Amino acid sequence: AYEHGLAEPTAALLVSLAPPIDLVVGTINIPANAEVGSNISIDYTVQNLSAGSFAGNWQDVLYLSKDDKFDLSDPLLTRVAVTEVLGPNGQYSRLVSAKLP
Repeated sequence: AYEHGLAEPTAALLVSLAPPIDLVVGTINIPANAEVGSNISIDYTVQNLSAGSFAGNWQDVLYLSKDDKFDLSDPLLTRVAVTEVLGPNGQYSRLVSAKLP
């Protein structure tokens, strides 16, 4: 029967979500000394700590911070386009150049 213009459901719909992917920053290497306005090299590694594989395109966004907490006052250093296929415990590394603000 129709009520308010809607039909009664005829079958249940099962929705399965993929397990979440846990990408974490591993190592970060930066120069010990650099001057404001100079270009620096940043070498970093990201690891997939989840049990599932992951393939896709995303951006790593690097900020400069005075502490180990991100906040909106931390200046942007660079964005890095990433296309990867990562298995469980897989990792990737990047070497990028960024100008210090």
